[in-house]
Amino acid sequence: MATATLTPAPAPAPRPLKRFTVEEYHRLIDLGFVTKYDRVELIRGLIVERPVMKPPHVIALTQLTILFYKLVGFERAIRSQAPITLADSESQPDLVIAQGLLVDYVKGHPNPAQIQLVIEIADSTVREDQTSQLELYAESMVSEYWIVNIPELRIEVYTQPVRKSASYRMRKDYAIEDSVPVRLGGTDLGSLPVRDIFPR
Repeated sequence: MATATLTPAPAPAPRPLKRFTVEEYHRLIDLGFVTKYDRVELIRGLIVERPVMKPPHVIALTQLTILFYKLVGFERAIRSQAPITLADSESQPDLVIAQGLLVDYVKGHPNPAQIQLVIEIADSTVREDQTSQLELYAESMVSEYWIVNIPELRIEVYTQPVRKSASYRMRKDYAIEDSVPVRLGGTDLGSLPVRDIFPR
């Protein structure tokens, strides 16, 4: 008796995703479809979940915020896990230093021309922060981008963005025994000891 050979059906083609503009995303927020309780952000038109922070991430973020306030004071806008507005994204980096004062951003979030530094703290997201997030910030011409790399106990500093290749020309790593120089808007403000940022 002949047996039939079953050929598996081809996998269906992935359905297209709906991409939102920044303006449409803001409208969803205004209408209550996206609320302050939703851990989401707009990345390249897609609404994506943000990872939950683990304790080392929280401590590093708190330490960084304290250190920057000591170094910068209130002469610049220091924003923690707050949105920045890019062409097709509204990401929420762990820390942003923007020109001007906090009150200057009552009517809108900082844009790349106003941003002097973006910092992402990476524990489980190191690869993403080194690739897709880096490409997003470089393409948006964010002038300086730091990755606080918790697994490797180092800070990666990226400067000189190139929009066409969505990359940075310069990368310099700072180990646990180093201090990271802080230069914002062409002004040298001192340095931050790497050891003081990581949980101990």
